Amino acid sequence: MDAESVEPIHIEFDRMRCHSCGHEQICDLYQIKFGWNETVPMDRVPHRVWHVLPDERFYDLWQALSARSHGRPIFERLRDAYDEPHRAYHTARHIGACLRLFDAPEVARLATHEAEVEAALWFHDAVYDTHTRTNEEESAALAQQLLVSDGVAPEVAARIAAHVLATRGHVAETQDAQLVIDIDLSILGAETPEYERFEREIRTEYAWVDEAAYRAGRSAVLRSFLERDRIYGTAIIRERLEARARSNLATALLQLASPGALPC
Repeated sequence: MDAESVEPIHIEFDRMRCHSCGHEQICDLYQIKFGWNETVPMDRVPHRVWHVLPDERFYDLWQALSARSHGRPIFERLRDAYDEPHRAYHTARHIGACLRLFDAPEVARLATHEAEVEAALWFHDAVYDTHTRTNEEESAALAQQLLVSDGVAPEVAARIAAHVLATRGHVAETQDAQLVIDIDLSILGAETPEYERFEREIRTEYAWVDEAAYRAGRSAVLRSFLERDRIYGTAIIRERLEARARSNLATALLQLASPGALPC
């Protein structure tokens, strides 16, 4: 190899080096293989890091769904959605956490149609606006429209959209929909620091709601989960997370009932 051929290669590798973490790979791949979104320390995420969404994984999924295109425009649309500035919890980190749990072999094998469950996880919060009550319906409609327009079979797109819609009331009619719901709700059973961050981020997303109204509304939501016979319908997730979820919810309800401003 002559001297002239070395310099361009050096420049290319320097371009690929992440200037936040120093890793010499594109950050999308670093996150999916090693870091994953919910476990990335926040001091390593200086700009909300839209790139934590794993692009190569999405392209593989898009092909598994027999779409016509490589999926890049769809990925970019989802990436932009999850990086919207009004989001604090419902971001790329949440999608990464869902995919990370789904990657556990004992969880993934529960899916009847694995690619469809994963697609529903990618799309389930694609539309998120705390001022409306139609986020799930709009996310489901967007998923179905984008899937069908890129050649995915209508029946496949319809199932994926149904899984997304099931996250609205957290009631499932199929095993795959239940799996999507339980993965989405896995944050309720997180370790205490992570759960507390979740509550702070939800409060940030509803910063426009006054304190009394927020406390009443949030308490009603959390209490509705506690009043269920089972929070999680999937046995393996219930065994892992149910007890801690109930403890987290009970503690959060006590905090909501206590005087003093909630942290944002």
